[in-house]
Amino acid sequence: EYNKKLLYLTDNVDIALRLKADGRLVVPILSKKNIPFSFSDFKYVISNPEDISEDYYVKLWQRLFCKPWHILTTKRCRLREITFSDIPAIQKIYTHPSSTKFMAPFFPADTVPKEFVKNYINNVYSLFEFGTWIVERQSDNQIIGLVGFNYREDFSKLEISEKSYPLLEHPELGFIIDAPHRHMGYAYEVCRAAMDYGMSELGFEKVYAIAHPHNIPSVKVLKKLSFENFGTDNFIWYYKF
Repeated sequence: EYNKKLLYLTDNVDIALRLKADGRLVVPILSKKNIPFSFSDFKYVISNPEDISEDYYVKLWQRLFCKPWHILTTKRCRLREITFSDIPAIQKIYTHPSSTKFMAPFFPADTVPKEFVKNYINNVYSLFEFGTWIVERQSDNQIIGLVGFNYREDFSKLEISEKSYPLLEHPELGFIIDAPHRHMGYAYEVCRAAMDYGMSELGFEKVYAIAHPHNIPSVKVLKKLSFENFGTDNFIWYYKF
């Protein structure tokens, strides 16, 4: 009898299909004997399993069981993926008057937050293995902000010049710290760690950030991170690793 809490790996097509039909989580292994078969109905397929680290197998299990990935730890904070239980805290952070002045809502007005998070996990985290992450303070597990990288899809609300277009093909760094926890160095701390992670683990060569010139605290963080102003569009900042 198969255990529903386990992640199964197999290069046998029949076993893989039987496990999947029985509601088990299975990752097929590509091999010479199953190459003609299409595994398009499976979320993940791997090859050369001996070259995959134990940590990545744990992450596969977490992804398929909808468990958030722990991304990294800083001196005072933890960065992890978003879960459904984080929705109230995210809404609180983004609806504070000081946040709405420069930041668009995290949840678009025409979406249901729970559906948005579900789609974000399935279509962003699963595809890119990065995105916006929760900033959790280690001392009390309190959510104090968000930070991470995304590919911006809609530029219609930005008045940008054509010179900026190539830059916007790279990941965008975004960050926000809840109002009661600002001016304590958290933004720089988590952004610095996220940037290092982007370079070492994600292989980023360049990232950009958008900050309104009047958003002085964010601009100061970007300058401290060694971002450079793009010049042509003064609200766009970039960093080349």
